[in-house]
Amino acid sequence: MVIILGGYGLITGDTSLSSLMLFTVGLLLLMDGAIELGKDKKSFRAYSGFAIAAFVFFVSAYTLFS
Repeated sequence: MVIILGGYGLITGDTSLSSLMLFTVGLLLLMDGAIELGKDKKSFRAYSGFAIAAFVFFVSAYTLFS
């Protein structure tokens, strides 16, 4: 879905769906962090995935409501 939205934005020049694309990237990072946390007990990759996903959700909400 991210590739489709990114391709649509590049082809048409329309950036109105960029917040939706950021939201889906955040979901992917959140799921990746959860999977890594399930594999290892205290993995840096898992916690950094959660932190980056939180930042991406913040940026997505900021662009959606501004």
